Amino acid sequence: GSIAATSSHRAGPLEVTAIGFAGQGAAARTNTVAGAGLNLAMGQESRVSIGVSYLGEQGSLLGLSQGQAFGWGDGSAIATLHLGLDQQLTSGLGLFGRFEYGNAAPTGSSTGLVASMSDVRFSGFEIGARMGSVFSKEDTLSFSVAQPLRIEDGTMGLQLPTGRTSQGTIEQRQLAADLEPAGRELDLGLDYQIPVGTGQLQLGLQYRLDSGHVQGASAMGMAMGFGQSF
Repeated sequence: GSIAATSSHRAGPLEVTAIGFAGQGAAARTNTVAGAGLNLAMGQESRVSIGVSYLGEQGSLLGLSQGQAFGWGDGSAIATLHLGLDQQLTSGLGLFGRFEYGNAAPTGSSTGLVASMSDVRFSGFEIGARMGSVFSKEDTLSFSVAQPLRIEDGTMGLQLPTGRTSQGTIEQRQLAADLEPAGRELDLGLDYQIPVGTGQLQLGLQYRLDSGHVQGASAMGMAMGFGQSF
């Protein structure tokens, strides 16, 4: 339930890519998203890129749906900065990395138990190394450490009932809740690619520390894929 359009062209040494998109969000059937982005990249063997994007969400904040008890407005406006680097040090060794930092601002008035919400700042990153010709002439082995998008700073003001007077008036108190999660997920990844016939076989292994940004949680996953161009 989404549509996107992209345009890419050369401007001297720069490769300029623009994208626009709109569609249904992940939070609920009534959640919609729309946005645009611009990315500038330079280089071939050693590549540097920088980009900005804007996303408008209706009925959601960073993909989180609302409920009748908790409502923080009509949606959110999200601005993000992206940085990327791919550096080929030698013919058999390369380094790569990306960094993303953004700000999500709630729009509209809050309802229910939520009295107010600040802007929410979030980040994500990945760093890794890529080696070629490890076990055979044309294979590639990659190691990476990545952090999925994580809320770094933000608070929510909750209006909570604390008692009732003898006249029946409900007394309330506003409390501040920190939106930063207790854990920080780090994904340790191992990826291996090798040509098989006219196709490409890829094997992947990932171990997640503080999975879901929950302190002490862990998870592991394996994947295998085969690609064939024709």
